[in-house]
Amino acid sequence: MERTVLPAALAQALQAAARSFVVQLCDPADPTPAQAIGRVENVASGEVAYFYTMQELGEFMRRTAGAGG
Repeated sequence: MERTVLPAALAQALQAAARSFVVQLCDPADPTPAQAIGRVENVASGEVAYFYTMQELGEFMRRTAGAGG
């Protein structure tokens, strides 16, 4: 089987996409400093989560960074 070598720029772009997220934030009526309500999607894997705190958002991003690549 022949092995394909990706150009460096393409490999870097694929790695960056694996660490890319789309984050949608809601505007809570009475926010607290740690509160962040919204939806996050890992671009590479398509995995989606809803979060209610900055901690939950960060946990999702750490858990899924590099997924799908």
